[in-house]
Amino acid sequence: MIFKASDIQAINAAIDQFKDMVENGSEDERHQKYHDDLISLLRRIKANHKGQNIPRRL
Repeated sequence: MIFKASDIQAINAAIDQFKDMVENGSEDERHQKYHDDLISLLRRIKANHKGQNIPRRL
């Protein structure tokens, strides 16, 4: 599967959203799990696309 820079940016935005929810006192354990899952997904995507021009934020 090929991911575009806009896909990576959307994942980064979702990560930021969940991070804000968790940091602002959300007690929903799902938010932390989704946040962790998104970070894991982004790292795997970046590992599979080494050498391509993908924005690096994590």
